[in-house]
Amino acid sequence: LGHAAGDFVLEGAGRILREQLRTEDCAARIGGDEFLVIVVGRSDPKTLEAIAERIIARVSQPMDFEGQVCRVSASIGIVRSNDMQVPDPTQLLANADRALYAAKHAGRGRSVLLVSRGE
Repeated sequence: LGHAAGDFVLEGAGRILREQLRTEDCAARIGGDEFLVIVVGRSDPKTLEAIAERIIARVSQPMDFEGQVCRVSASIGIVRSNDMQVPDPTQLLANADRALYAAKHAGRGRSVLLVSRGE
């Protein structure tokens, strides 16, 4: 449907992230259709997976753009900084990318929690 529809979907994804996160959390588009989310003070796997599932469910709802229905899906890679002995932002981002790749490999609309011990 073109660039305008793509922009519309990305704006919708950003809005969904703002709605699903708390004010102390952070969401940022890091390129293309990839977003980075920092959830402050939450490390319980079930809590993080529930947040991911809510985001996936919302993003999966059809979006109407100029009379056309846009259907998209989301894949989410999850890492926790407390799984690392010394949290390093570069390594955290690399681990998040690995988790995202694993989620995409598992199929559409999935999240994967990657536990990184001892890095």
